[in-house]
Amino acid sequence: MVICYLAGELGAISTQSERNRPGSQAQFVARALSAGAHRHFGTTAGDDHSLASNLRDYLKILAHALPTEFLSAGVASLQLRAEFRDAIVYSRDADGRRSVEEARILSFGAR
Repeated sequence: MVICYLAGELGAISTQSERNRPGSQAQFVARALSAGAHRHFGTTAGDDHSLASNLRDYLKILAHALPTEFLSAGVASLQLRAEFRDAIVYSRDADGRRSVEEARILSFGAR
């Protein structure tokens, strides 16, 4: 389940040049996961071993962060990226939860 979640967030990164391109989805996800694990577990951002050991647990937290009602209905890249971003913000603190809830509830009215 965690591998599927991560694959959805990474999107189409089939070539090494795409993974290494500054601003690529892979680079964005790596920075977001590193910062989130650092904040959530208190690991040092440059400590690769601690980040790697916390990655699975942090991905589980993010995969289950949003209430079912707030999850995307599809698997399009843009939807999954927005869900990933919102899961990070939602799991951060009460202000993050409130901002994601407001934005997601407002999007329900736009349909």
